[in-house]
Amino acid sequence: MSSTKNLAECSLDRRAPLCWVKQMVPLADSVRLATDIYFPALDGERLPGAFPVILFRTPYSRKSILENALFFARHDFVVVSQDVRGRYESEGVFRPYQEEAADGCACISWIKQQKWCNGRIGTMGSSYCAALQTAAACLNPPGLSTMIVTVGPHSSYHSSMRHNGALEQRFLVFAFSMAASSKEAAADPKLAAVFNQAKEHVWDYLRSGPIRKGSTPLSLLPHYEQFAIDISTHARYDEFWQQPGFGLRPYLDQLPNIPTLYVGGWYDTYTRATFENLLEHGCRQTAPVHAIVGPWIHGGVGGQYAGDADFGPEAGKNMQEISRQWFCQWLKDEDHGLNVRRKIDYFLMGQARGGSRTPIYRGGTWCSSSSWPPPGCRSTTFFLHPEGLLSSTRPTDPDGKSSFLFDPAHPVPTIGGNLSAMPLPGGAFQQIDDPRFLGSGDGLPLSARNDILCFYSEPLKRDLVLTGAIKAHLFVSTSAADTDFTVKLLDLCPPDEDAPGGLAVNISDSIFRLRFRQGYDQEVPAQPGKIYEIEFELYPSACIFAKGHRLRVDVSSSNYPRFDVNPNSGEPLGQHRLSRKAINTIHLNAKHPSGIILSVLYEKGKS
Repeated sequence: MSSTKNLAECSLDRRAPLCWVKQMVPLADSVRLATDIYFPALDGERLPGAFPVILFRTPYSRKSILENALFFARHDFVVVSQDVRGRYESEGVFRPYQEEAADGCACISWIKQQKWCNGRIGTMGSSYCAALQTAAACLNPPGLSTMIVTVGPHSSYHSSMRHNGALEQRFLVFAFSMAASSKEAAADPKLAAVFNQAKEHVWDYLRSGPIRKGSTPLSLLPHYEQFAIDISTHARYDEFWQQPGFGLRPYLDQLPNIPTLYVGGWYDTYTRATFENLLEHGCRQTAPVHAIVGPWIHGGVGGQYAGDADFGPEAGKNMQEISRQWFCQWLKDEDHGLNVRRKIDYFLMGQARGGSRTPIYRGGTWCSSSSWPPPGCRSTTFFLHPEGLLSSTRPTDPDGKSSFLFDPAHPVPTIGGNLSAMPLPGGAFQQIDDPRFLGSGDGLPLSARNDILCFYSEPLKRDLVLTGAIKAHLFVSTSAADTDFTVKLLDLCPPDEDAPGGLAVNISDSIFRLRFRQGYDQEVPAQPGKIYEIEFELYPSACIFAKGHRLRVDVSSSNYPRFDVNPNSGEPLGQHRLSRKAINTIHLNAKHPSGIILSVLYEKGKS
């Protein structure tokens, strides 16, 4: 049975791969990385010859990808699975993201030299493992032929670890959880107990103030502690953030011209990054750059649920089979119809209503486009008015404004949204205080809070189809030296049989730290009472606001614990000790027309 056709007809049991366990791959500095290699086999014998290779690198144990490794090896790929430096059985010290470019490039070079490699190498992986791929690609290693980058960063500073100047606290949670699973903890049960206890009390540590040297058990692993301090205190977009492990943004012109598939979700933490990679990478090369974006959360790519919302079975995708076809096209020259320069498959989230099995049923349908946003979209501004109205009509009031008191000691709780790496559920939720979320649980709607300004559209006369970018354009002032402004877009659903009180469902949100209004390379204190114009991105989306529904925009100054709470003191970020209340104001008048800008798809009978 030497032909490809006959091999493909063999039972999967006869095709069980063979594995070389724990090969120690050397690096230039003599550190060795633990690596498993899975070979195509037949009846217990390794198949002869050279094959295309798929590389997984991970900080979460190379054994965790066993199912994928066996699947692809059965389809005549050699699969290489590797623990990154300092994790599990690999040697060296783990410094998150900072040495991954050189290590990944060295691994690809090593693979290319092996007799079982035919010179064509693909990479895949999600989240941290997506960052590993793009980090190596920034160095353009010979042999790298294609990538499948699932929920990965574009720039960790702009939209991942930090976000429009604020800190995404999930990466502080990440530091605690990674310390608990470190090889140092695995080797010392008493140390493991310390880190597991710290992990259980992570919210207490984060509430108590910035992480300082020696202030938490992370000090027992100084390289983990330093990572937490670095991402907290490198507040500007400096050289630290321009290392390739933190995203490909500074290296776009150096990337190899190879087919690349970006995979993301509307409720993932990397939604912005997925589209930034698609557009910025795609415009610079001739090889195909595609994207698949579903209604998914960070850990639920390919599924039909996101938080309390059910998007129906059509939302599901067999990502393993999609990946197989992608690699067969670009590593084996099989034709799976993917030779299109630009393509995005995106899930248009449908009309929200109460669900019989979940609190929210949304449904939806898959769409395809060769551009983003799709043809027919126009930027449409909905203006905020003093009486809480949201309208496409510009305000005419000569001095309208709305103010609220922002108390850092009582932040607005995070209720779903684009979350990951923290013990809170992400996705779509009714926006009420909910015991599943930190600092929440009294059951009142968020709209009842005095520190949230809510703006409502009239009931829609026809469906409004949002497809693309969402931006906040605000005129603001504050009584503090620094503060934050948050914006959230919601779909208000009228009462129905399964939701007799109606629904307020989160679609997208974001935050902006005022000290960065002149750019992320400088921090400028605010002058109390002075009006500033700011514009910042929310996460892009694609959804239908149904006829009879209303849009709602919430404006406030916190979203905790997703983002760190601004103490309003103007002190250096990650080092503050003071905190004070601030009176924050949104200006809503003819001279200062604050609003939200939506990419609306205009079709016959819609929008």
